[in-house]
Amino acid sequence: MGLALLRLSEDALLPLPFERLLTALNSKQYAAFARPPGLLLRQALAFHVSRRLAASQARARVPVPQGMVGLS
Repeated sequence: MGLALLRLSEDALLPLPFERLLTALNSKQYAAFARPPGLLLRQALAFHVSRRLAASQARARVPVPQGMVGLS
């Protein structure tokens, strides 16, 4: 849902300086919170993260050095 909120308000958030961005996101009057829940849910479900997650995990896998096995 957080990604959906950010995606729907991308145009309004991108031009803000960092300090104002935090204030805008913490505000109870943040415009994206007024969106219908169904719209947010559809937007959130549109993200296909499983392929990206698998690719990221594959890139992040680093072989464990022989002497380090069992230390984690």
